[in-house]
Amino acid sequence: MNIQDKINDFALYKNKILITCSNDGSIKFFDIRKEKSIKQLTNFGDYVRCCKINGDILYCGTMDNFIYSICLEKYEIIEKFNVDNPVYKIDLIEESKLIFTSSNKAYTLDLNKKSIQEITALSKEITHLSIQDNNICTTSLDGFFRTWSFSGMLISQINLCSPILSAFVDSENIFFGLENGELTKINFEEEKEEKPDENIVNPRIKAFEKQIRQDLIKNDLLKSNKVESLIRNHAHVEALRICLDDYDIQNIYAVLYHLQNENKLTNCLTYIDKTYIYILLDFIIENFFVVDFFDLFFECLTQITSIYLQEFYNEDELMEKIDILRNLVDQETYFQEKVIETVSFYECFDTEMGNP
Repeated sequence: MNIQDKINDFALYKNKILITCSNDGSIKFFDIRKEKSIKQLTNFGDYVRCCKINGDILYCGTMDNFIYSICLEKYEIIEKFNVDNPVYKIDLIEESKLIFTSSNKAYTLDLNKKSIQEITALSKEITHLSIQDNNICTTSLDGFFRTWSFSGMLISQINLCSPILSAFVDSENIFFGLENGELTKINFEEEKEEKPDENIVNPRIKAFEKQIRQDLIKNDLLKSNKVESLIRNHAHVEALRICLDDYDIQNIYAVLYHLQNENKLTNCLTYIDKTYIYILLDFIIENFFVVDFFDLFFECLTQITSIYLQEFYNEDELMEKIDILRNLVDQETYFQEKVIETVSFYECFDTEMGNP
């Protein structure tokens, strides 16, 4: 089997037909038992980035904004859907509904209604997409493995502290290929048995003991002597810039916390280069559900919005980050409403049972 261009994805049909999609804009079918090529489809206008088999139907996504359905018995294109976005990853939620990603966003496609809905957006590219136990599983270059409901509500997240390039999920394990060269495995059952009392940052996922809590030091102690020296010399902008360049979570938090306590946050955010405002917004997006950060994030966002209000209207990248944050706020609001409903239910139940 000789393919001249990069293979982006592959699938196996009936344990004998290997299907590949590649950058040459083609899909190739190869009988691995007879070791011969069967068919090649070249009716695609751009890179074929991903594929997924459902029964005798192959779904594939291309970089020119189309999803194709292909009959695997006749090797013919049945239908194509214009989804208005390059398609990076694809999977099936149910018989008539697909989920796909485009860079850092995830969408659903209703095959019957031909309607598209955005369900979530991250700060960096989504590198893996799969369905496991009726949940959506994603990994991203932001270093997080996340699970979502089909409506796009965040269920859990694990920070692996390195961009995740690839992942494989089975019934018990998740395997991650990291940018730092490591291959990491997490076993859900082992996590549950070994750490039954693990603290969970986000209360929405207390039922999920798989999340790893990041330990934070809520003061102005810093791991970097250089940053600490800059803080002592009132070089606040330079200190924050170095922390954001290094993207060290503890140092970023410590510097921001110090600036907030010393009433220097507004001044620092005003005079720092706008490139670092983008990085700071990414930091807020990626750590939005860490409860320890809520007050600080609220202060940062208030100041950023006030200082850069005009830029938000004129720059698409800033507006996109605000849209992502709006999405996250909606998720948190939905969760808080459900918590209130649950508490109210239990209070009514206790009252009916005669408990005080």
